[in-house]
Amino acid sequence: MIKIDFKNIQCLKSGNIKIKEKYINVKYSYNGFGKSSLAKAICYKINNDGRFDDLKPFLGGQPEINGLSTFNKCLMFNEEFVDNTLFENDENLIANSYNVFLNSEELSHKNDDISKSFLNLNNSLKSPIIESFLNDIEKVLSVFVLNKEKNGFDGRKTGGKGLNKVSNITRAALETSVKDFKEIANDGKIPLWLEWHKNGENFVYNNKCPFCISDLRKENQQYKIDIDDLLNCLDSKNNEKARKHIEIFSNYLSKKEKEIVLGILDDGKLQDDKKIVLIKNIIDFENEYNKIIVLKSLEKNWKKSRTDSKKIKELLASNILNDELFKKIDSKYAKICHDVNDSIKEISNSIDELSELIAQRNLAIDDAVADSEKEIDAFLKNSGIPYSFSITAAEENEVQTSLKVSGNTISNVRNHLSYGEKNALSVALFGALAKKDDSDLIILDDPISSFDENKKFAIMYYLFNKSNGVLNDKTVLLFTHDFEPVLEMMKGIVDKRIKNRKIYVLNKQSGIVDEEELSSSDLVNAIKKEYELSLDQSIDTFLRIVHIRRYYELCERSVNKDVYNLLSNAEHLREIPIDENGDYCTKDSVENAEKYIKIFINDFSYSDFVKKYDIHKLLSIYNSEVVRINKLIILRAIDAKSGGFLEKNEPVLFNFITTNYHVENMYAYSIKKLDPIPEYIIGICDSFVKNMKDNI
Repeated sequence: MIKIDFKNIQCLKSGNIKIKEKYINVKYSYNGFGKSSLAKAICYKINNDGRFDDLKPFLGGQPEINGLSTFNKCLMFNEEFVDNTLFENDENLIANSYNVFLNSEELSHKNDDISKSFLNLNNSLKSPIIESFLNDIEKVLSVFVLNKEKNGFDGRKTGGKGLNKVSNITRAALETSVKDFKEIANDGKIPLWLEWHKNGENFVYNNKCPFCISDLRKENQQYKIDIDDLLNCLDSKNNEKARKHIEIFSNYLSKKEKEIVLGILDDGKLQDDKKIVLIKNIIDFENEYNKIIVLKSLEKNWKKSRTDSKKIKELLASNILNDELFKKIDSKYAKICHDVNDSIKEISNSIDELSELIAQRNLAIDDAVADSEKEIDAFLKNSGIPYSFSITAAEENEVQTSLKVSGNTISNVRNHLSYGEKNALSVALFGALAKKDDSDLIILDDPISSFDENKKFAIMYYLFNKSNGVLNDKTVLLFTHDFEPVLEMMKGIVDKRIKNRKIYVLNKQSGIVDEEELSSSDLVNAIKKEYELSLDQSIDTFLRIVHIRRYYELCERSVNKDVYNLLSNAEHLREIPIDENGDYCTKDSVENAEKYIKIFINDFSYSDFVKKYDIHKLLSIYNSEVVRINKLIILRAIDAKSGGFLEKNEPVLFNFITTNYHVENMYAYSIKKLDPIPEYIIGICDSFVKNMKDNI
């Protein structure tokens, strides 16, 4: 048993609770107790979350919690989990779906065995040399795009524009007055010269040449026009890109090919013989680039494609790298090429065994998908949610989860589902995550309080049933203000076979928290309990009337309206009793009801009873009473005797205690150690009674 001590956790000054490992530890108390703060404190402390210090009380004090060293990791269901982990987009209901629904030790072993077969190939292809090669060739291919015939360049793309522009500018130059610069034009330097000329224009002062400071020719206006025309047709950006990528590409060519290709940059026009060399090499290297891309994704694609071994063998054969092509680069590339091809042969030689291994791996995924879908679908059905759950294993480690109706995927799940449907599905998805998670403490912060009865049971069964409950064999801390999970756990309604469960009632007095463990004997039938209290002569008569009315409410209300009316009047201490219509009760109806009450209080007389309890008597009973629900009943009588002082001055409190904690709002079962009225409500009532007593 693990004991956890804490203090200064927001509204909780101090206290302690116990957790038994590998058990469901239910902690029950009223709403507003501070359970969520305590749940966060435990989770944050275990996970070393910096938000732990944010839980300090408003009036100061440093949060502390001790006794959690047993736990290394905690997973908690609360609103934060729903907001941050679920319904991440239209394609996926929960983040990291692969690990939640598919990943297992068996599947992990199969993936490891498969990866071993691809280890040498993948390691060779991860070489920085290969990565650099792919990066450079990809850049070259993006710039130099071949035409459909593969005999020239697409003039609409950067490379084609850049190379064609060289010859176009040269021809234009030779047809103008710039022909005086024939040597520059024929040497292919016109684009560079024009760039120089354009930049030089910025340094022309008083019509002086920026290079030699001599006078420029004013009389040759045609010269100026021709230069401007040439500058307008110069596409320096594309030309420079073409030059840059030719230089990059030349690094992968033989010495002779490199000279030829680099010569393109000095040509006045793109010579056919040089163009042929450039195009041939681009085609050759594009083929090798594509082969490497196929080989890098071979393992992933083979796993998902379910292709037979014959086709894979053909694929491997068609992607053997060209030794001669890589040899002409340098010895490092030749070595990588040799290693890759050797790895391809290894895989090809063990193709049948590897195919069988991949088939077994895919079958394991199919089984996991079917099991997970069946599990969630059963929950949805039992919860009354009219959708089906779907898992799509699209890629390795990439799994999509969705809801479907009539075979169609539901988009925008967050907005499509009702509040109750979304919350119920959230608990189910959390359960699936917790089942696979390695956290050694699972915290559920009020997971089912907002649901209807069938959803509550469906969730409790899904989480905790003995056969396949998703939280079986986990250490679970369940905080709740809902009585139903307590009742279901104590009576074994969820599953009578569940032995590992502990149920506690949390109590708080002036911010100090303690807890009491409940046993089956603490769960009492409310009818039996109220009957016994109605007969207990040690209890004040007024409170016995309250218990008689509760008993009658639970089992005999429809039998005799006269009895119910008189008990209600007695509880309100009305001098003259009235019926349900507001009319005065007849003498016969009063006597008829008194006969029933005398079964419990043999000398009961209604008129004597209401005379006995004046406001002073009631105040005395209130102050001596320790059961909170009884104090509220007495307070209602005090208000009646005071002429409705509470109702007039504190209407919210009056309505709260006369509706939310009315005698009719009871369960068929109750817990001996549990008082359902929050401490703060009694604090408000005590203050009101004190003020009233002082005034009287």
